[in-house]
Amino acid sequence: MSRFKKITSIFCASILVFALMASFSTALAVEDDSLQNVETDIEKSAKAYADALVKQAALDDEVANIKIRILELEDALPQQQERCNYSIKELYKFTPNRINMIMSLFSANNISDLITMVDSYNYIIGQNYEAVYKTATLKKELESSYSDLKIAKSDADGAASAAKANLEEAISLRQKNQEAALVQQKEEAKTTGVSSSAAAATKENVDWSENKKTFVNSWASRIDAYLSGSPTAGCGEYYAAAAWDYGVDPRWAPAISLSESGKGVKCFHPYNAWGYGQKEFSSWKEGIYTVVKTLGTPLYGGTLTMKSAKIYSGHEDPTDWYNLISGEMAKI
Repeated sequence: MSRFKKITSIFCASILVFALMASFSTALAVEDDSLQNVETDIEKSAKAYADALVKQAALDDEVANIKIRILELEDALPQQQERCNYSIKELYKFTPNRINMIMSLFSANNISDLITMVDSYNYIIGQNYEAVYKTATLKKELESSYSDLKIAKSDADGAASAAKANLEEAISLRQKNQEAALVQQKEEAKTTGVSSSAAAATKENVDWSENKKTFVNSWASRIDAYLSGSPTAGCGEYYAAAAWDYGVDPRWAPAISLSESGKGVKCFHPYNAWGYGQKEFSSWKEGIYTVVKTLGTPLYGGTLTMKSAKIYSGHEDPTDWYNLISGEMAKI
């Protein structure tokens, strides 16, 4: 009986451990799914914002072109109306004098004079009718332009509202991502050998409240200053734009390039300044966008932490690598 109880206890304990492992695995899966959803939403919000801006710009151009055409029509119409009024009077004169016109044709001395007279009458009548028709056409186009302008303005306002909404969503998602990373950094600083200066460097908040254009202009110059004199000099705009698109700290990838290749001085593969596997790139721009997009995935979380440092560097103890990268980030 004692042996049976022992076997039973071991069996129950095994079931409990298995249940706990299953629960833990489920929790990790849920967390990974949540992170993946956040990253997907960040990319979607960036694309939606960019698409909305393009649509808004196109509609603004359409509105501007319609306004220009309306001004042209309003300028031309008064003079054309005068011609129309004159032509109507001339046509009216011809109406009661048709008999006289016919008699004058019979008075022609020869067929050549007759043809000349007919052509002359047709030209006069045709010119007058053309003036009346052109006036009516201009009026119709002007009325249509007013209607088109109203519709285009409404569409442009809608596109502007959509762009604003997408921007607000993009900002909110990036801020939440950053807040989560900062919490993780604080917890790691308590239990690891992260230097105080390194921890301070990574705690500088990236201002995601700006729109993409302002964000890129702000960070591109800072990154360009950091890259000055290196093979990757002038790539600040690529780093900043990719960082905004994928919700990544814009200092992170440039700092990695220092550690892995001296900012592009010694690349083991073409245009691969980040030690990014065995990958070859066709340009710095391609490499930057690929690496920054990867850093924005749930695996790395969009900013430097001990966890992401360990994964990227491949070191069991990534403290030195973390301190180096965060120190470089502080220079940007």
